[in-house]
Amino acid sequence: MESRAHLDFTEVADTFHGQLERTDGGAGVVDLRNRVRRSGDDRWQGANRSIGTTNFDSRLGRGIMGGTTGGLPTAERGAAGRRVAIYSQDGLGMGHLRRTNSIAAALLAADPSLTILAICDSPSGHYFQPSGRYDSLKLPTIVKRGPGDWEAPRLGASFADVHRMRTAILSAAVSTFDPDLLLVDHMPHGSMGELLPVLDLLKRQSPGSKVVLGIRDIIDAPEVVCQRWAAEGAFDAIDRYYDQVLVYGSADLYDAPTLYGFSEEILARTTFCGYIVPPRQPSSDAVSSARAALVRGDTPDTRLVVVMGGSGADAAPMMAAAVSSQSEITSAGRAPMAVICGPNMPDGDRRELARLASDRDVYLIGSVSDTSSVMAAADVVVAMAGYNSTVELIASGTPTVLVPRPGPSREQRIRARLFSERRWVEMVDPADLTPTSLAAAIDRAMDPTVDRTANGVVDLDGLGRATSELIRMLDHSQHLGVLRA
Repeated sequence: MESRAHLDFTEVADTFHGQLERTDGGAGVVDLRNRVRRSGDDRWQGANRSIGTTNFDSRLGRGIMGGTTGGLPTAERGAAGRRVAIYSQDGLGMGHLRRTNSIAAALLAADPSLTILAICDSPSGHYFQPSGRYDSLKLPTIVKRGPGDWEAPRLGASFADVHRMRTAILSAAVSTFDPDLLLVDHMPHGSMGELLPVLDLLKRQSPGSKVVLGIRDIIDAPEVVCQRWAAEGAFDAIDRYYDQVLVYGSADLYDAPTLYGFSEEILARTTFCGYIVPPRQPSSDAVSSARAALVRGDTPDTRLVVVMGGSGADAAPMMAAAVSSQSEITSAGRAPMAVICGPNMPDGDRRELARLASDRDVYLIGSVSDTSSVMAAADVVVAMAGYNSTVELIASGTPTVLVPRPGPSREQRIRARLFSERRWVEMVDPADLTPTSLAAAIDRAMDPTVDRTANGVVDLDGLGRATSELIRMLDHSQHLGVLRA
């Protein structure tokens, strides 16, 4: 059989190029049911508008020492419109950044006059180009190796030095941007407490600003979260600084606030939104184009298996098992496999996958810009159990096999177990991962007799509810905009 391990990526890249950009003449407005209607004349074309002008003069040097605002000089607001800052920590993959972008886009659709600044450290940030009144600030990357154990892999500096640098950047950005609302993703105190000085500064400088914490359905095992958050001051930070907590999940599936020991005061400010899924669903033409690019010689008994692992930074073991399982899949006359390596996969891992794929009906792809079309085009998807991948696959309706990341947290294992117990997906634990066990799970996933809705359905209305809650908080903001024109 002719190897397809070295498919020219430009072919697939050209197929999906630009499909994430809005070119239909208007930004959508998301209502509470997460439907989209067109209005206004804002276009998502990638050309950023100004987020306001900042006067960097002699005040900058003394402002950080206190001054009249207790921080850096805030930006002068040139045009009417409220400001939102989003802190997103994700040094390994793309999940938090994708969720941040979805929320930012929905906020701008609901209120095009908003200006949004995302402060993030994902090394994959350039794959998500902000547009409109939305821009991003990249922090130096840090990576979590275990509970309370972080490192700075890129700068050749100690974690302590990079941590101080990040705190200084965050303080300058938030103080100068002067948001009406700060949305903090996942970590109420930031990585190892880096947000605490920022939250204190914002409270003193702009006491009318609202601060909201957004957390995914599962952070880690309850005992780990309780211990680390207590030790690092996260619970105290929520009590002191946060006006609201949004949970991007469902209480009946995993009641994180209760399991993590939130106080009664925090629980009273907590809202479950449901799972967040990007609002854009692929068109039938986009799905057909994706299928044509991924399958050569498509026939009625062909079943396309797509393997994806987010950024690919640690997906090689799962993908190697998937490639080796291809010849053992028995539920299809032919089961070609497309492996999307991801932008952050190490070169050595790519070469090893290419070697494994060389004599199989398997080919490798670097990355694609329209994963939703790829998911919908597949007959089954094998993926890791990150938040975004899991819920986007559920939304696509494509049969799914989850192979959760083994660590450093137990988040993915818990999510995969909960979803598989309800028969929404099939699961292979990383401790049990072999080509044979994965092929068997793929066959089970493609079994048409299994009712995947018998145990209920996943609540996928989180984006609409979260957007509504954030707009409500903005409407209640009493921010005075100190030093703004």
